[in-house]
Amino acid sequence: MADIEKKKAALIRKEYEIVKHMLPDAFHEFVALIGIDETLKLIKAYGGAFLPIYQGFTKSSRANNQKIGDVIGNKNAEILVNAFWASRKIYIPKCKAAVLHFRNVEIVRQYNALTKQLPDPEAVRELSLKHQLNTRTIYRILKKTSC
Repeated sequence: MADIEKKKAALIRKEYEIVKHMLPDAFHEFVALIGIDETLKLIKAYGGAFLPIYQGFTKSSRANNQKIGDVIGNKNAEILVNAFWASRKIYIPKCKAAVLHFRNVEIVRQYNALTKQLPDPEAVRELSLKHQLNTRTIYRILKKTSC
């Protein structure tokens, strides 16, 4: 299982180079500070929201920072706190275009793997159920997305 996660992380880093232009400046700042894997975790947990950032002088500040640490690790949470504490809160972008691109590339990869075992209509049906998309959307993704 760890090998699969490493391969997936490597693919994400490769895809990052492709979608850089779709990403807001804040995303690039986070990547520079804590790396792409942790930035993606942060976006998955808090994307589209403002995240309060406090130096950990009070009990509530430490509790807030611990919530961030639970998602990206305490060391990375500390890096963000040190970088952004003066602003009191930071906006975590949704990165919708890039997230959709990553999803679509993953669908194409899964389709390619499935069609080695199943006929096309069955593979598309399985993907539509897995990703909660209709079959027409899966076909559109397969037509427009290249890996």
